[in-house]
Order: sequence, then C-alpha cells, then structure tokens
Amino acid sequence: MAGAKPSEDPRSVVFAKDRWLTDSRVYNLIWMGRWLERAENICRALDAAALLSTSSTEKGFYQALERISSAWGLSSKTPHEALIMLMWQETSSSISSCLKMARENASHVGPIELISSINETIMELRSHKEQGEKMSREDVQALMAKIQDGLKKTFGVIEVVWFKRQPLSEAELIRPYVQQE
Repeated sequence: MAGAKPSEDPRSVVFAKDRWLTDSRVYNLIWMGRWLERAENICRALDAAALLSTSSTEKGFYQALERISSAWGLSSKTPHEALIMLMWQETSSSISSCLKMARENASHVGPIELISSINETIMELRSHKEQGEKMSREDVQALMAKIQDGLKKTFGVIEVVWFKRQPLSEAELIRPYVQQE
C-alpha cells in the first residue's frame, strides 16, 4: 500500500503524516461515490430521453425508455413499467435504490449534512411515486431536473465537507465538553 510503513496498520490508507483512513471508511467512500454517480447517470439518461424525443405522441420517449431500461439490464414489458423500474424499483438499476445505497454508505463516513442532502433527494423522488405510470414526458423532465439539483447539492456538500473544511478552532473543539458541565 502506497505511503504505509511496515510498522503501521496495513489495513489503513495513509494520505498525510497525521491523516489516514481505515479500509472500511475507504470502502464506504468509494461506494457512496459510485452509487451517487450511478443515480446521476440514470437521471441524465431519463432527462435526455425526455428532452430529445420531440415526437408529439411521446412514442419516441417511450422507445427511449425501453432502450434505457434494456441498457441498465432491466426487462420491462411496457414503457411505463420501464420508467417505474428506472426510478423506484428496488434494484441496483433504479435511481431510488442507488440513492438509498449511497445514503447507507454515507451514514458510515459522512457528516449529517451529507446524509440529509441525500435524504432530501430520496424524499423528492418518493413524493412523485404515486404519479408513476401517469407521468408524462414533461413530468419526467421536471422531476429529473429536481433530482439533478438534489445531486448537485449533495456533491456541493461533499466538496465543502471534505475539501474546504477549515480546521476547528480551540473553542469549537472544547464546546461539547463545556456544554456538558
């Protein structure tokens, strides 16, 4: 392992002299990122299908839904079933499932802001589940815009929390102990 000395724990990743991560934290970070990217990819595919299908009968949109679901390994009998599978079904090929898995990984390594951000996106997606088969191309496009905004917010939280966080001041470090007295 790069950066690890023989006397250090071989199961840890060292990225600075006094900063390291355990294997389980690295595992959860990597998988959280993969699940978030997967959700974003499905979202973009659905958004592109809705945007690019200019047919007034929505036939082009339905054909695109079937192709997207097939590309993600889902077998659907109707375009509406494909849409439901891509958004809400409990498989690794749905936006909902990917977000839930990302939240699970984030709960092991992320701060509450990150978990809340992912949760808000899940709630937004879930709030449209009852529309399901009745969703039009425009409805799907509007929902995908909201989901993409939620994902952008989540990526923004990651950026701030892990890459721009200022070290805690001494007052912030001792605040929890002072409040207990």
